[in-house]
Amino acid sequence: NENLFTQMDLPGSLLVLGAGAIGVEMGQALNRLGISIDLVDRGKLVLSKDDPDHTTLLMDQLEKEGVHLHMETTVQSVRKTDQGVEVTVDGPEGPGILKAAGLLVALGRTVHLDSLDLEKAGINYNNQGIVVDPYLQTTVKGVFAAGDCIGPYRFSHMANAQGMLAVQNGLLPINLRMKYNAVPWCTFTSPEIAHTGMSEEEAWEVHGDRILIYTHDFAQLDRAITAPGTVGQVKIITDRKARILGASVIGDRAGEILSEIQVAMTQGIKLSKFARIIHPYPTYAEVLTKMGKKAAIYQMRQNPLVRLLRGKPKADR
Repeated sequence: NENLFTQMDLPGSLLVLGAGAIGVEMGQALNRLGISIDLVDRGKLVLSKDDPDHTTLLMDQLEKEGVHLHMETTVQSVRKTDQGVEVTVDGPEGPGILKAAGLLVALGRTVHLDSLDLEKAGINYNNQGIVVDPYLQTTVKGVFAAGDCIGPYRFSHMANAQGMLAVQNGLLPINLRMKYNAVPWCTFTSPEIAHTGMSEEEAWEVHGDRILIYTHDFAQLDRAITAPGTVGQVKIITDRKARILGASVIGDRAGEILSEIQVAMTQGIKLSKFARIIHPYPTYAEVLTKMGKKAAIYQMRQNPLVRLLRGKPKADR
């Protein structure tokens, strides 16, 4: 994908290896430019780190637009031909050959540190990157690292946050830890998919049945109804006290909606507090007021006094 945007001519067809952010974003965009796209990935769903309910909706949209998805499919070999490439694959329907005029490799990246001679400086590293402590200091005092070379999330906004913290810890006497409990990301497909914090699966594993899952579909959101298409949903996961554990958004402006949730997570604002926040009407952000009301109603019903009153006959109330 590094030289994708330097191409002067578009191929008539393209085979994309990998259904991560780059593969899906570029696959959909180039398909809309009239290129026949075959997207191959060994996973069951695209964007494997995102919410399965939401990636399923995205897959439906991709197929409606004409993208050919080959999921749970592995690549056996790649051969260059006079017409382009031939890729031998093995999938649910058995072995087969896919042909295209071009090939886009979007299978991820690995850290390349060999040329830095870090051993000479005594800086430890492994196949995941440079080893740092919670303050982003390497194994050599006074030497800090940030960005893709340390991971664990290789996003531009994460590199920026790490870089700012590394500079602060390197120059000031008070050190702060890098926290990864609320890392946001957004995949700029159509519809967009955005995520922060725990996934639903992670929340179940850590908190069990002590979690609550709130959802609201774009089909019930006036702003989405007035825009082209109502494919979308906001899913927010909380504990029993309405503290936000994680969230996933699919739909138009998903990244913008998630940003407000991100503020709430990092500042300890409960979902129920959104019930009293006034958003302009009609906007996508109004969905958070609606979901806040759901959380507030649940919290109110858990109040011992309210539960006591609800349990009495009407004549006694």
